[in-house]
Amino acid sequence: GYSTFGPLADVEFYEPDMGGVMLADLPESRGGLAGTSAAGLVYAIGGRNSSNEILDRVDIYNPVLDEWMSGQALPEPREGAAAVSVDNTIYLFGGVTEAGIFPTTSLSLNVSTSNEELPVQTVEIELRSANPFRSEIVFSVAITEPSSTTVSVYDALGRQLAVLADDVLPAGSHVFQWDGTNSNGGQLPAGTYLISVRTPDSVELLRVTRIQ
Repeated sequence: GYSTFGPLADVEFYEPDMGGVMLADLPESRGGLAGTSAAGLVYAIGGRNSSNEILDRVDIYNPVLDEWMSGQALPEPREGAAAVSVDNTIYLFGGVTEAGIFPTTSLSLNVSTSNEELPVQTVEIELRSANPFRSEIVFSVAITEPSSTTVSVYDALGRQLAVLADDVLPAGSHVFQWDGTNSNGGQLPAGTYLISVRTPDSVELLRVTRIQ
């Protein structure tokens, strides 16, 4: 989208009635792009950048790795097009070209579903105590191989409140406890929070609710 200062690169994981957590930024700030998902990936197509150029670029977001990669460019730049995914084919139509023309042609983008190209999820989170909770919540994190792992707590606005672990963990199950405090030891109010577990090749999120 666009802000007062121009096109944005912000990307959020969002849940209604809860808020969002910031994810990896778009490779290039832009607004008026088309977005859709297919085969477990998210596609950002075309749009206008901060230099006022309409783009032909296609960027592909991997939610497991929290990373962007480049896809095959469009035949011509488009802004404000619509995109839908049906049976792992993405259809793009409408919008405006760099020459200011409103095209009537539609495009189709084929999406690969090869298992070799899709990452394997390596992290699982499992609750070990009641949720909602009052004083403490216990959960386990299962990792299939030794990984650099960060376990963090975020509020509904996507602000990081506490880091429960930031180290290389061995393969297996690891139990964590969170007592509802921030990094400074201060007690947090009742509300909904996100526990994030990140490794180099995986991201898992767990929603928890604290009550008085």
